[in-house]
Amino acid sequence: MWIRAILLLLLPLAGCVTAYDPQAASTSLPLTTARQVGTAPEPKRAPTPPPRRATRTIAAAPGETAPPPPTPRVSPPPSGAIAPPQTPAGKQLEWIVGVLGGEPLDRPRFVARRFAPSFLAKVPESQFRVIMRQWRRDHFGDGAARVVRLEGDEGGVLAAIVEGVATGAHTRIRVGVDAEGRIDTLWFAPAPEYNATGVDAWADADAMLTRLKGPTGALSLGAYEIAGDGLPRAVHRLGADRPLAIGSAFKLYVLGALAEEVAAGRIGWDLPLAIKDTLKSLPSGTMQHHQEGLEFPISRFAERMISISDNTATDHLLALLGRARVEDYVSRTSEHAGLNRPFLSTMDMFRLKLGPDRTLAQRYADADEPGRRALLDGEVATTIPSFAAAALWRAPFLVDRVEWFASADDLARVMADLHRLERADPELARVLRVNPGLAFDAADWTSVAFKGGSEPGVLSLTWLLTRRDGRVFVLSLTWNDTSKPVEQARLIEAAGAATRLLAREK
Repeated sequence: MWIRAILLLLLPLAGCVTAYDPQAASTSLPLTTARQVGTAPEPKRAPTPPPRRATRTIAAAPGETAPPPPTPRVSPPPSGAIAPPQTPAGKQLEWIVGVLGGEPLDRPRFVARRFAPSFLAKVPESQFRVIMRQWRRDHFGDGAARVVRLEGDEGGVLAAIVEGVATGAHTRIRVGVDAEGRIDTLWFAPAPEYNATGVDAWADADAMLTRLKGPTGALSLGAYEIAGDGLPRAVHRLGADRPLAIGSAFKLYVLGALAEEVAAGRIGWDLPLAIKDTLKSLPSGTMQHHQEGLEFPISRFAERMISISDNTATDHLLALLGRARVEDYVSRTSEHAGLNRPFLSTMDMFRLKLGPDRTLAQRYADADEPGRRALLDGEVATTIPSFAAAALWRAPFLVDRVEWFASADDLARVMADLHRLERADPELARVLRVNPGLAFDAADWTSVAFKGGSEPGVLSLTWLLTRRDGRVFVLSLTWNDTSKPVEQARLIEAAGAATRLLAREK
């Protein structure tokens, strides 16, 4: 509710409250790992090639997400730092890296002078500061940063790989400048292909994840191939049968139920759906800004739900389908459907966790299913979530009791079912792939679908990956911790290692 408004009002639930990590300017990676700030047009019904000049974007992971460009196959980065070229873009890159490494920012007016007016219209100086602080904390551990690889200056945009010295995490940065040398393009994304280069077998990945989870954490990894019968066959599993909180990844179930209605001819992708004030939710997303009565086709709601984890889009689709219809779909694709009854909307979750009565969520957790439904129809429905509580939401809150839950096996099943449905539905295939989450090696992967989710203490990442030889895989990682926020950069590193193993899977 992923991966920022603060870069979109207190930022998306990166996936929703699930991803609504109010402390992050953009961490709803969920995985939305790069966030489009808005100078590019909204996604078209048919994808078009990107312009040579990158759209004006800055990383933030939940918010509007621009698909990262294909990533070249790379070798491990060199150990030493590389000096950026002393061109206008190189000097600005050098400044950005210095700030990421802990150098103090100048006073606001001097920082603002570094950016083109068109950029500041989309990302004000104050938001830029928030994003930099978050990225420095989450990916570089508030330590030093250094350029370890320059990837060329294409179309006037300088690209580089920057390493956090303390964490070993790598970030791909693109910086472009206007005719006066001011930054008009700035894009961040994790570069997982540089991380965990010592992971050469699934046992190495297991050891890496086991070290991560800590005494109050739980972690799952599931890697699967979708076999000829359309079912996921396990390639490797670690805790993959354990249900964990998945944040906005629950939106895959809404999409699946919707796709079944489309396949049955009861709903069409072009069917107009009107915005209702009563169904508006908190970010992530942007559809809450539209006035009541404005109509969009169903496909727009679905696209927004998956591409930027739009919570208002999700709640409109859930209301259209009905809670019972989505619960039925979950019961057929999950071994833990009972944990998701009643099936919560994003606003239900916000009301439970951000309402003025701090006992409400606990009472909901303690109730049986009829009691929960009664609470949703009564007390919860009249609760107004607090923006003050959202701003202070930094610690896990009942993530093991009040959330959406699935195991890695469950998420593999729903992805496999969506793959079944998309074979006869090009629009579903398009919606699934609007946001790939991370930049994957195009030499290995020809098609990437993704959905993530997060809130403090929760991060879930699930991909549907088509390999160059035509084989189709699902990769799902989820990390929960009941006492502290999880480390996004670390799970992304593990995801990068796992995809490299899948790329070599015989």
